[in-house]
Amino acid sequence: MYETMEYGGPPRPPRRGPSYWLIGAIVGALAVGWLVVSEPVRDAQPEKPAVVPTPIELGGTTTGQARELSAALTALKLECSVQFTSSDGGLAGCFQRLDGGLTSAEVRFQYRSDGTVTGIDARAEGPVNGHDVTALKPLVAATAGVVFPADQEAALRVAGTNSSKFDGSWGSYRTEIAAGPALFVAGKFGAAPVDPQQRAATTTTDAAELGFKDLGFKCSDNDCVSTKGQVTIPFDDMGPEGIRYLRLSTLGQTNYESFSLLVEATFNVVHGPGTEEVREWIIKHSETGSHTGYVAGWRVQLVVYGGTGGLEVSMSTDYPWTTPDQ
Repeated sequence: MYETMEYGGPPRPPRRGPSYWLIGAIVGALAVGWLVVSEPVRDAQPEKPAVVPTPIELGGTTTGQARELSAALTALKLECSVQFTSSDGGLAGCFQRLDGGLTSAEVRFQYRSDGTVTGIDARAEGPVNGHDVTALKPLVAATAGVVFPADQEAALRVAGTNSSKFDGSWGSYRTEIAAGPALFVAGKFGAAPVDPQQRAATTTTDAAELGFKDLGFKCSDNDCVSTKGQVTIPFDDMGPEGIRYLRLSTLGQTNYESFSLLVEATFNVVHGPGTEEVREWIIKHSETGSHTGYVAGWRVQLVVYGGTGGLEVSMSTDYPWTTPDQ
């Protein structure tokens, strides 16, 4: 007999839950089904492309506006060369030595792949106070005439003044003469600057010192000296990969034969990417006056001082790029 419920009628028999084996079978089937269905979906997810660095070519040629700027600066008797080019653009520089090697003038510039100039770093350095405003102004005038003619008047007005900054129609500008060379830098609106390529020899300072001693040089501190001349490798300019800066000099004597022997001895000791090209460039230019240029990514500066001032050459990684905001 069934007991009577409050609302009348016989009560329903109690429900029995599904057995444990049935629950396990259902869960297992669902899991297998999920794997079967979800596996193709997971395989169909697109893979993230690997990040491929932009290929860099050391050296190269300029095009478009960058070529026009090179031509304008060459007309002022500066020598132009390219440090690197890539699909994104490149960096080039035009250089000059005046007054028996005592005054230097240069314009480095960055540009896009179509030649559009996006950044300017112009500077002039002289023996008085470290800067030379007279040498800077023609550089700014020639650059403005090609790159930012609408801002030329304002640029020339502030060029050579101390700590001036303004925005024009092309971009931002800054000048500085407080310390070091007279500086004029400019950046195109919306353009991101790139850093110059950094170079390093594979030879370390310690290995170089041992190599020079084997050749009869006497070394102390940063200098190795012989009858051929002097080699300077500052320790504070060393990078983790190797030598980033060295300077050779025969100061006090303009003896090309001794200088050539010094160059050959140095590059018998110092080795690494581009060093052979640098050696050849120095030998080729050493009897034709002062020159500065990019050689296999290195910045090489050869100075023939007037009178009996001697010869000096430096091989260095290029200094960082300067923007108007710095």
